[in-house]
Amino acid sequence: MGIFLQLLILGPLSEEIGWRGYALGRLQTQWNALTSSLIVGLVWALWHLPLFMMVGTSQHELGLPFIGFLVGFMANSILYTWLYNNTKQSVWSAILLHWIYTCAFQVISTSVTRSPLYNWLEYLPYVIMAAIVVLIWKPQTLSKPQTK
Repeated sequence: MGIFLQLLILGPLSEEIGWRGYALGRLQTQWNALTSSLIVGLVWALWHLPLFMMVGTSQHELGLPFIGFLVGFMANSILYTWLYNNTKQSVWSAILLHWIYTCAFQVISTSVTRSPLYNWLEYLPYVIMAAIVVLIWKPQTLSKPQTK
């Protein structure tokens, strides 16, 4: 139980207050949801860049390629925006999704035998899901049309 609570506080709770709770809403006042998502995803990935150089972190120890990580986080950011915009801008929905993702990555995925190809393809499902979201919900809002 301790690791799950630790993973909630160290990443999702603190990060999502900034990424979705602060930055995304402000960006969406100037740009569409897709562009705003990509900006947040880029900054979010760069925020994690030091972890790739720190011995002991999963990013370093698993030999993850930063470019793959960057693409994956930009795709994830689109999914988080879709969730956030379709839950009436609920930061808690983003926190929950981030926590699930972090637990899966930190707890489950670290026990997988990894290869360089696996490390590159790991984010492909998120890229595919993000593309589907953009195609269905359109880049302007990434949310269902408002009914009046």
